[in-house]
Amino acid sequence: MYATNPPFLVQAEAEKALHDRLGNVAAVHGPLAEVDIQASADAAVTALNLHDLYNGYRDQPGSEATAVDFLKVINAALKPGGVLGVIDHVGIAGQDNAALHRMQLQHARDVLTKAGFTIEAESSILANPADDHTKIVVDPSIRGKTDQFLIRARKP
Repeated sequence: MYATNPPFLVQAEAEKALHDRLGNVAAVHGPLAEVDIQASADAAVTALNLHDLYNGYRDQPGSEATAVDFLKVINAALKPGGVLGVIDHVGIAGQDNAALHRMQLQHARDVLTKAGFTIEAESSILANPADDHTKIVVDPSIRGKTDQFLIRARKP
């Protein structure tokens, strides 16, 4: 299993504790697109981070191309027919989603298909209608309770 975190978590206690708990994790430090992942996985999950690749984070620039490149690396690590789960905070058109750490569902769909995935299903299981999408995801009133989308995509 591979795990990657943003640069501010690299080798931090939180990362070490997670890896110790899982027991079978190889930490990936640095841009995922630059790492030679030697895997043939049945499934992968990216949770609550695609928005940072799309929008940028701190001093790391983001873009649609950056998000697509990240997903292409995951695609390459999956076996044919492999599944990718994507979870992220719902962003709304017209909002400053970069500042709010959110992502429009359509943007996630777009980067997945551009990276070669087929979208099979979407779920509202992580939806929260109490989230009005106007607060940053770490605001104490919404932290841990954001409206989130869940996509199941497949490598053909």
